[in-house]
Amino acid sequence: MPKRSDLIQQKLVTRVIEMYHKDNMKVVDIADQLRAEGYKTSKSAVGRAIKQHAEYLKEIEAARREAEAIIEATKQTPGMEIADATMQITITKLLAELKSIEDFEDLETEQVLNAISKISRAQGYLAKVKLDYAKGYRKGLFDADRAVGEKMKALGISKENADAIRATILGLNDGK
Repeated sequence: MPKRSDLIQQKLVTRVIEMYHKDNMKVVDIADQLRAEGYKTSKSAVGRAIKQHAEYLKEIEAARREAEAIIEATKQTPGMEIADATMQITITKLLAELKSIEDFEDLETEQVLNAISKISRAQGYLAKVKLDYAKGYRKGLFDADRAVGEKMKALGISKENADAIRATILGLNDGK
C-alpha cells in the first residue's frame, strides 16, 4: 500500500481544496501558507491533492452521466435490466470510493452529497419506470383476457376449456 500523503495525514485536503477553489489561491501560495502555519507540506503535494480531487470528481460525474445516458436510452424498453445494472455499477463504484476514504473530513461534503442524491433520484426514477411498466403489462394481460373470454363465449367454448386456454396462453385463470 502506498504511503499516504502528508496532506491526508494532517487532514488538510479539504482545506487545500477550499483555498484553491474558493479563495482562488495558487498552489505555491497554499503550500507557503501551510508551511507558515507549521504544517509539513510542499508545492508538489498540494498540486497532487488538487489533481487527485479533480480526478475523483470527474470519475463520479462520468459514472453519473453514463447511468443517466443508459437510463434515457432504455426507458422506453420493457427490459430495465441494463439501466438497473448500470445503476448498481455506479453505486458500487461510489461505495468503493467511500470505503477507501479513511477520513471523511477530506471530502467536499456538498459534492459527495450531490452525487449520492443524484444516484438516489435515478434509482427512484428507475423503480417508477419498472412499476409503470408492470402495471401496463398487467393491464394488457387483463384486457387480452377479457377479449379472449368474449370471443370464446361467442364461439360457444365451455368455461372449463376457456379457463384452460387462459391459463396456457395468458397465464391467467378466469381473469384473476
